[in-house]
Amino acid sequence: MLRAFLAWWTGRLREMLPARLRAGTLPPDALLVTLRPDGEADFAQRRRGRETPLGRFALDAAALSTLPAALRRRPRRVLLRPAPGALLERAVVLPLAAQHDPAGVLRYELDRLTPFAAEEVHWSWRQEARDVARNALRLRLSLLPRAPLEAPVAALRRAGLAPAGLEAEA
Repeated sequence: MLRAFLAWWTGRLREMLPARLRAGTLPPDALLVTLRPDGEADFAQRRRGRETPLGRFALDAAALSTLPAALRRRPRRVLLRPAPGALLERAVVLPLAAQHDPAGVLRYELDRLTPFAAEEVHWSWRQEARDVARNALRLRLSLLPRAPLEAPVAALRRAGLAPAGLEAEA
C-alpha cells in the first residue's frame, strides 16, 4: 500500500514540474497514424507531447503520394495506432512465482488464455497488483490481432513510412 501511495505522490509531483524538466516523461516525438474502420487513417505529428493533426488519408499508393512534404521527409519514428475498439484486453491472475518472468509465462499460456496463438497477435502486459497474501500476481493482458494490420502496414512501408511500433490507449 505504501508503494502505491508513493507512486501516486511521485506522479503528482512530476505533473507540477515545467515541461522542459519532465521531458523524459513525455511520449516520444513521432508521426502518429491512427487507423479507422473505413480503411483510412488520421495522421498527426507529436512533438514535445503535443499532437498536431495533419489530415486524413486513404491507405493506398495514390493517396499516400499526396501526403504533405513534411511527411515525405521520412520522420524518425512512425507509430501505428489501431482503430478504436480493436485492442482486446483481459485480466490475468498468475501465481506469484511468475513475477520473475511474466512475459515468458504469458507467451507460453497465450493460446490457453485467449483464442489466439502468440504469433497471431501483437501483445503486451502490465502489472496491476501483487498480492502476497493470496500468492497472486494480477496482470492486464492487451492483444491486437495481426491480420487486420497487415494491409495498412504494407501500404505505409511502400510509402516509406514503416511503423516502428504500436501505440494504443489502454
